[in-house]
Amino acid sequence: MVASSINEESSLAVNLTSDVEKASKTLFKAFEKSYANDYLMKKFFHIPITEKVSRARINAMIHYYTTCYHDLDGEIAEANDFDAVAIWSRPGCHLPATLSDDESFNKIFFSRLDCEEARSHASGNGLLLPLCHRKRS
Repeated sequence: MVASSINEESSLAVNLTSDVEKASKTLFKAFEKSYANDYLMKKFFHIPITEKVSRARINAMIHYYTTCYHDLDGEIAEANDFDAVAIWSRPGCHLPATLSDDESFNKIFFSRLDCEEARSHASGNGLLLPLCHRKRS
């Protein structure tokens, strides 16, 4: 697979990989100073926002999700010897939605999606459909 710029002057080989360790290390660097990612990891792992969490623990959470995508038939791609990494789920191979303990967060992050509209626009790809298919209580 090759990713090309809009003007086609340069291109970069993008390779599918199963090297979860190297992919995780790239993501550790990418999200090292991302407070937004730290916030989401805490929410998804049911950790209070005020609790101190080490970088090693956040990295373990990133590694866990990377491994889950790999194990559940998601795809991991890398470019330029792991200078960049992308992870996605293929249609029908989505991770289960992970609700947090915070109802207001769940309403914003999950429930406010208009699932009927998502179905009409999504053609079975991406994150919206598995969220729509989960049972609501």
